[in-house]
Amino acid sequence: MHSSINKLSAAIAALLTLTFSAAAQAQDIAQSLRGNSQNTTENYFEIGLGYTNHEGPSTNPRNLDWSGGYSIFNWSYNYKGFFLERFADKFTQSTDPFVIGYNAYSNDNWSFDIVGSSKNPGLKLSAVIQGGENAGQEINFITRDSDFMIGGRLSGYFGNNILQFTVSQDMRNHNGRMASALIGRNWQLRNWNFHGLLGVQYSDSTTNNYYKGVTEAEAEHSSFSAYQAGGGFNYNAEIGVTYPIAEDWVYRATATMTSYSDEQLNSPMYHSTSGSTSTTFSTSLSYVF
Repeated sequence: MHSSINKLSAAIAALLTLTFSAAAQAQDIAQSLRGNSQNTTENYFEIGLGYTNHEGPSTNPRNLDWSGGYSIFNWSYNYKGFFLERFADKFTQSTDPFVIGYNAYSNDNWSFDIVGSSKNPGLKLSAVIQGGENAGQEINFITRDSDFMIGGRLSGYFGNNILQFTVSQDMRNHNGRMASALIGRNWQLRNWNFHGLLGVQYSDSTTNNYYKGVTEAEAEHSSFSAYQAGGGFNYNAEIGVTYPIAEDWVYRATATMTSYSDEQLNSPMYHSTSGSTSTTFSTSLSYVF
C-alpha cells in the first residue's frame, strides 16, 4: 500500500515538472482544452451526435471491438460558487463525467473545488441456469452498485497549460479512495483548436476489489475463480481537434488511449483482445446554446 502511494506521489510530481508559465477558474480539464476556455462563470448547454470506433478490455465480450453512433448532452450551471456540470462526450477522456460542487477558492492561477461525482458505474453479470428445477432462469451472479465519490479538485492554469488533481472517497458502498493527476495543453491554429492530455489515475485496493474482485460465494455460482484485487494505476492519453463550423455549430475529432492496471485485467470478469490497452477514435457534431 505504501509503495502504491509513493508511486502516485512520484507520478504527480513528474507531471508538475512538465509545465510552467498566467490565467483562472476551474472546470473539467478536457472541456477547458477543447473549448480553449478557462472560465466557468457562464452557463452552457450542448447537444450533438457522434460516431466512434473502440477496442479495449471489457466485462462484456461483445464490447471488446465495436463501432457505432452515440449522443452528446453536455452542460454547466453555475450559481454563487455552486455548480453542476456534465462535460463528457461518451468516448473522450474526462476525470468526472458528472460533477456537483462548490468553488471554495480561486486566484489568477489556481482554483479549488469541493466536488461530488460518480466515477464507477454499476456492474451486473448474468447467466442462464443450465440444469435443475430452475433451468432456463436468468440469475445475476455478480452485482456491483455505482459509487458516489466526494473529495477535492485542484486546477492550475499557466498560459495554455492546465493541471488538474482530484482526490476522493466513496460515500455510498465500498468507501474506497481514488486519486488522479492530469496535464493538458492546447494550440490554436487559425480556427482549429488542437489539444493534448496526459493522465494517471490511482484506485486503492478497496475500490478495485469491489469492482474487479470475485468472492468465494460468487465463484461458486459462476465459471469465475475467486479473485482479490489490489490497488493499481491506469494511464491515459488524448489528442484532438475542435473546429467551429458556424457560430453555434462545433465539430470535434478525438483519439484516446488508456493502459489499465494488472489488478483490473487479471480479474476473471475481464476479457481483452488488445492486451492492457484500449483505443478509441470518435468524431462528433454539436450545437451549442
